[in-house]
Amino acid sequence: MFSGLLTQLRADITATELVLSTHERFRDLILTGGPQHTQGESVGMTTRPSVDCIDAFRKQMGALPSRLDWQIYDHSAAITRLYAAYERFVNDIVAAYVAMLPDLYQNASELPETIVINHRIGIGQILVKIGARKQYKDVQEAAAIRALSTGLGGGTDYNLIPEAFLVDRLNYRMETLAKIFGSLEFEEPAKQISNHPAVVEFMKTTRGESDTPQAELDGFVKYRNEAAHGIPEQILSPDEIKKIGQFLDALGNAIADMVNETVVKRHLHLGNSSTVATVSEIHHDGTVVVAVMRKESVAVGDELFVYDDRICRRAKVESLQVNDTDVMSVEGQEGHEVGIRLSVRARHGAELRRLRLPDQVVPTQLAFEDIAAADVQAEAVGPSDEGGSTDDSSTDSEQPQ
Repeated sequence: MFSGLLTQLRADITATELVLSTHERFRDLILTGGPQHTQGESVGMTTRPSVDCIDAFRKQMGALPSRLDWQIYDHSAAITRLYAAYERFVNDIVAAYVAMLPDLYQNASELPETIVINHRIGIGQILVKIGARKQYKDVQEAAAIRALSTGLGGGTDYNLIPEAFLVDRLNYRMETLAKIFGSLEFEEPAKQISNHPAVVEFMKTTRGESDTPQAELDGFVKYRNEAAHGIPEQILSPDEIKKIGQFLDALGNAIADMVNETVVKRHLHLGNSSTVATVSEIHHDGTVVVAVMRKESVAVGDELFVYDDRICRRAKVESLQVNDTDVMSVEGQEGHEVGIRLSVRARHGAELRRLRLPDQVVPTQLAFEDIAAADVQAEAVGPSDEGGSTDDSSTDSEQPQ
């Protein structure tokens, strides 16, 4: 549902890594000597331009920065760019979710009280600061007042201002993420993000059990503050910056899945789904199940949702068996048992559901995905001013600590 936003984040991370590695190789080429391989050596060996070629290149370029100055610049540029991409991703996914709320809660009176209260508080802060802060440059005063009045009045014709949930311009550490998504009625967002399989896997394989996702994110924000406001105390190698990019990828995946799960749960609650089968037995830690069919058919490759009172997970049907025989599809026959291998674990008693969105819901979501995908193709890699908390005029901006 938010694949376009994740694609944008990953494109920014990949571009940053590519620029870093290119600069590192370029530095090694023109700032150091090293052995040269002649034309007579074996094919496949590493080759370098001749000394004369490198000297001519240096002469053409003129004055060069020292290796340290160059590395400081690359470190600062990469960290700042990664933070801008991360902040943009969070802001965009919040905006996408807020845009979906009128579809998820057709009457403003149905909105959770937490959302209503935080939207009202946020609108109040925006109206005080509008025109003075660049992050509100796209918010029209009349639109903000109209959003506030339609929300208070109830009814189906209402809209929400996403900036109202992003008035806290502190750096996006874990506690800030928890505050933002908590204001949108997400349950224990910091815990959900930290326990996501992608984040857990990164911490386990890259950082070890002594570190935590919160500490990892705090460290990244510290590097960013130093790069934006001061002199970096530590210059990270391209490999270390690549690991930060991997962490942000996992973090973005966790946030997207958390929001996606909340949207899907709401649609399931609204009845925008059909039950395909109910799990009666589990094997292989829940990835292989025996399920009692309803009248819905199912085929290998179908996307279903494993749903019970505790979980709501997207699952792909990887294989099907009827009477110990592999089949590609099963026609829905009430009460018949079928073996199903799923891409995620299920629990005994869970329902396998197929999401069926109302027609009016789909265009809103697809439009946002198309916009995000177009951004990936159109945006050139370069400096970004989207790290809003670097604005010196903002008293909310964090300084290096």
